[in-house]
Amino acid sequence: MSGDLLLQTGDVVDKHSRGDVGKVDISTGNSDNGQGGDIVLRVGDSRQTDGGNIDLSAGSSAGNTFHGGKLNMKSGEGDFYTGEINLKTPDSRHGSSGAINIATGNSGTLHGQSGHLFLSTGDG
Repeated sequence: MSGDLLLQTGDVVDKHSRGDVGKVDISTGNSDNGQGGDIVLRVGDSRQTDGGNIDLSAGSSAGNTFHGGKLNMKSGEGDFYTGEINLKTPDSRHGSSGAINIATGNSGTLHGQSGHLFLSTGDG
C-alpha cells in the first residue's frame, strides 16, 4: 500500500471569538517570455478495481444568513483568445462511456427555491 499525503491548515476551535482559518494556495510563477507552468492533479490508475476519484467541494456554512462556499472555475484570459473549459468523458473500449451530470440541489423549505441553471454564450 502506498502512503497518504495530507496538506491542510489547522482548525480554529475558540468559539468565543472569530478566528479565520488559513488558506492553501498552490500556484506556479509568471513568465515574461515563456509559457506559464501547469498544475496537474492526477489520480493513479488501477488494473483490478475502480479508478480513484477527484473530489472538489467548497466549504459548508451553518446559520440562516450565511452561504456555503462557491466553486469557481475560470479559464485564462488572453488578448485575442481566452482559454477553454473542457468537460468530457473518455471513450469506452468495451462498454458505455460515463455521463456528465449538471444539477442544482433541492430547496430545503416549502417556500424556498432550488438554484437556477443558466447556459449562455457571449455576444459576437
